[in-house]
Parts: sequence; structure tokens; C-alpha cells
Amino acid sequence: MARHHAGSFGLGLVALVGACFSVDPTPLDPTFAVPVGTDTGTSTEAEPTTTATDGATSAVTTAADSESSADGTDTSPPGDSTGPAAPVCGNAIVEDGEECDDGNADDTDDCPSTCTLAICGDGFVLAGVEACDDGNPNNDDACLDTCVAASCGDGFVHSGVEGCDDQNMIDTDACPSTCVPASCGDGFVHTGVEECDDDNVVGGDGCGPTCLAECANPGGGGLTAENGTNMGVLYCYNAGDSTQVRASKACESHFGIGNCCVITGGYSDQQYGQCGLGGGGGSLHWHWDFHPAGHCDPNYVPGDVVSPGWCGVILGSFID
Repeated sequence: MARHHAGSFGLGLVALVGACFSVDPTPLDPTFAVPVGTDTGTSTEAEPTTTATDGATSAVTTAADSESSADGTDTSPPGDSTGPAAPVCGNAIVEDGEECDDGNADDTDDCPSTCTLAICGDGFVLAGVEACDDGNPNNDDACLDTCVAASCGDGFVHSGVEGCDDQNMIDTDACPSTCVPASCGDGFVHTGVEECDDDNVVGGDGCGPTCLAECANPGGGGLTAENGTNMGVLYCYNAGDSTQVRASKACESHFGIGNCCVITGGYSDQQYGQCGLGGGGGSLHWHWDFHPAGHCDPNYVPGDVVSPGWCGVILGSFID
């Protein structure tokens, strides 16, 4: 009887425990062991999660939590650099990287707006020092590499402006003072090439079209005049020749180059004639000054050609 009672009590206890721990047949979520569809009382949406499927530990991080990426690249926000600030040209403070800083943008002083000291070739004209500055080393343009404006005679041929430049102002060489190559008709007698050059190429005026003299004293100049003998003989002279020089050239046109001398002993030695002939006989005299009073009548004037002798007849004038 007692055995039966104990068995009944045991069965009842089992039934009671089973009632308290009854098993819900709903399947569990394998992640959190929460029954699928079970309301937890906090949210109806599950939080996003990361599941390690290869056995590695997963971690949830944000960009704000880290300053470097997995490959070591710096991902710090901009503005964190600790390097020196770039120099500011024009703030009147000479900073690293500047040669000068005068606090202005004037490009004609010794510190232009580049904050580098002014030098020839920087493209800025330094007032009172440079005549020009084109920023290049070319010497065939309008501004030389010395920052001096190109000019005839500087030794450099200015492209499109000059045909030559031999660094001198000599008019008898291949490049006269015009910096145009010498040529017949330019008005300059090219030594060793031309006998005359009267600034034209017209014949019959004492200097032919090929710059060969048509006068009796070749090489005497670019202008011509009758030599005063009324014999139709032309002599050459230059515009700047004095009356004395012209008298000598006119005499040479009659007696030959180097054959005329000052005749001494009369008229204050102011006339030319044939060397060694003196003032007598049938000599001709080319007067470059007035005949002194009290001598021959009439009183001769500059340019008169007298023959024969001291007190001869006036044949004509070599000054026209």
C-alpha cells in the first residue's frame, strides 16, 4: 500500500515540473538563442551585426574611432598638418623661400612682386638702372642681355632693323654708321672698293654709277665742282672740306694727286700751285684766302684761280 502511494507522489511531482518547464516547440534563432518571432519588448527590428564566417574575430569600428586604415594609410581629417606655412609675398616679412619682401607690388624697384631680388633678365625694368628687360638672353631683339636698348654700333645685329653692326661708327668700312651694309650710292666711300660715292648712281656728275670717279682727283670726295681753270675739268671734294682743302684738291685735278704744294713767298702763303714751281713763270695758283692788300690788282678772293704767275689773270673759281 505504501509503495503505491510513493509511486503516485512521484508521478505527480514529475507532472508538476513538466508543467513549469514545458518546451516551446518554436525554433530558436541560432545567433542569440531567441525564439524566432519572439517579441523582446524593445524593438521589432534586429540590429545589424557582423558574423565571422571564417573563424576570425569580427569587430565593428567606425571612421571616427580610428585614424588609420588597415593598410596603414593616414585617414586623419584635413587640418591636422603640423608643417610650416607657405611664405606670403607682399606682407613685408622676409620668410623662408623669399629673397626680399618690401610689402608692395611695384615691379620697378629692387624687390618686385615675385619677392626675388631684381636682376637683369627677370622681365621687370628696374627704374634708374635698366633701360629695358625682356626676360630673355637674346641679343638680336630690341633689348640686349645687358638690359641696354639695342642701338646701331652696339655690335649686335638687331633682327629686322639692322643689316650689319660692327660695333663702330666708321663710314668707310663695310658697315657704316647707319648699320646698313655699304653699297654704291649710300653716300659713304667704301675704302678699297669705291673711288667715290655721291649718294646716287647717276653718271656725269663726277662720280659714276659704279662709284668710280669721273673727276680728275679720284677719292677726293662725293661732291664735284669745276676746278677753276675753265677747262671743263671736275674735281671731287666733300661737303665738310675747308676752302684750303678744296684748293688743294682742285690743284691736284690739274697737276695730279700729290703734285700740289703751298706756294711760299707771296700772298701770305695762302695758295696752292705745282710743287717746286714757285710763284713765277706760267704757274697757276689756287687761292683759299683773300689776296693781301697792296699786292697785285685786283685783290684776289677765296676760290680764285690765277695764271700766269703771282699777278696773273683770274681764270675762274673752284668754289661754286
